[in-house]
Amino acid sequence: MAAKQLDLAYWPGALLGCLLLPFALPVAFVVQLLPIKKTRDRTPEGVAAQLSAFLNGTEGPYDWDDFECGGPFTDPALESIRERAMVAAPPNGDLAALRHLIAECDALAAARASAA
Repeated sequence: MAAKQLDLAYWPGALLGCLLLPFALPVAFVVQLLPIKKTRDRTPEGVAAQLSAFLNGTEGPYDWDDFECGGPFTDPALESIRERAMVAAPPNGDLAALRHLIAECDALAAARASAA
């Protein structure tokens, strides 16, 4: 029976990772404490356009992932729409609910335009 030879090609990277871990964790913790904005600024028109692109199938391969997982929106009304869109999107696929959310974005945009 021949002895099995170990492939040690990954050891330098693993060793480097183990050596850097004690430095990387405190840096990550300090970065979380910095006053960096953790929400995204969006407009009702932009949210409506993104939802429309999803319904029409014209969005990019990761646009919906960015919409869902990119972090909360600064505007509470748009954040509510985003949360409801995540529930209505696939695998549920409630297209009527998504159309209603687009109409809600359009109404919000019109209300803000008339108030300005």
